[in-house]
Amino acid sequence: MACFFTSYLGFSCVGLVMAALPIKFGTASTLFSLLSFLMLMSSYLGAATGKEQNQLIALVNPLYLSTRVFRAELPLLAAFPAVLTLALIGFHMTATHFRVQPIWSRY
Repeated sequence: MACFFTSYLGFSCVGLVMAALPIKFGTASTLFSLLSFLMLMSSYLGAATGKEQNQLIALVNPLYLSTRVFRAELPLLAAFPAVLTLALIGFHMTATHFRVQPIWSRY
């Protein structure tokens, strides 16, 4: 359960930071789709080739980090405080910089 919660916080960080960016609804949708595709492809290529991924890509890919937490390759006691801190920073950024501009507010 703790591994799942740590992974959930890791994915929440990405969403919170994206919500804090000063972009419009359509751009956010495109950016989220692009990031999701890149995370999926880097995880698939890492699993298919069996080789270690580029360290920079592996460091920022939540799928790769979650897999390492679930396999106990990354200690939970080291990962949880780091992810919790990043989630709190993302929440603070969202709370201070979030601009509500949904498309449906025009009608």
